[in-house]
Amino acid sequence: MSKIYHISICIVLAMALMSCHTTKNAVTGTDISTHRNQQDNNSELLKKFVCTTHTQKNIVAKIKFTAHRNDSEVSLSGSLKMRRDECIQIQLIAMGFIEAVRIEITPDYFMIIDRLNKAYVKEQYNNIEFIQKNGLSFYSLQSIFWNELFRPGINHITEQNINDFSIMAEDTRRTITLNDNAKPQTTEMAAATLTWTTEDNNITRASIQYADENTLKSHIHWQYADFTNVNGVSFPSKNMIQIKTPRVNIDAEMQLGHINDDNNWESRTTLSKKYERISLEKLIQLIRSL
Repeated sequence: MSKIYHISICIVLAMALMSCHTTKNAVTGTDISTHRNQQDNNSELLKKFVCTTHTQKNIVAKIKFTAHRNDSEVSLSGSLKMRRDECIQIQLIAMGFIEAVRIEITPDYFMIIDRLNKAYVKEQYNNIEFIQKNGLSFYSLQSIFWNELFRPGINHITEQNINDFSIMAEDTRRTITLNDNAKPQTTEMAAATLTWTTEDNNITRASIQYADENTLKSHIHWQYADFTNVNGVSFPSKNMIQIKTPRVNIDAEMQLGHINDDNNWESRTTLSKKYERISLEKLIQLIRSL
């Protein structure tokens, strides 16, 4: 039980605090320059991806989460519930029936609930240094989960943001890059490259990579596959996630099933007085002690 719990918490922490990076193969400075010089016939396609958002208010699915870490593989079942501009909830179930972890992300806060130890972390984004420095927010993470483009620092991109992105053709694939002048003016974002890969009119990979003097420091890759029709809209039922930082190295797969637009669920979790509110640092220490 401790191994399952350890890995599930690591995944949740990494996704909550770091996965506001996205996924595609690395794009070097030289590639980006070439990219910008070659875009001429792709403006309409770029407009399609910039201006397209899913019309559903809710996405609900059963999930199977498989994590690979330190030569171990652990699978957990659970659920994913998303309500546009309101909430992302992930529940992970251990041993088939025990809710071990719940993560709840809203525009105002993120919360990680440790059901087994009756403890929880709840923080506003301005208290999280990583998110604050990178100009990230709930809306950045929402775009990743909803398979959409995003620009850190704004809630929703529109047609007015088309010039914030560049597009380059690669056979049947195209790479979309967030231009440097559209990134938040922070040291962290200056060292980051944000790219998306598209194929068959779908975003199939998203990536943020951080480098210092051409040396890769960390990245998060998010790959989308097995697109399915959800009320007339194409939506990925398979997500492959790779998170690599100096402190975290995780490969995970989230398979979605029974995807629908059910709205009969609460977007806020209420905890009893039995739960102790703890700091993120204390939760990390608790994990490391398992």
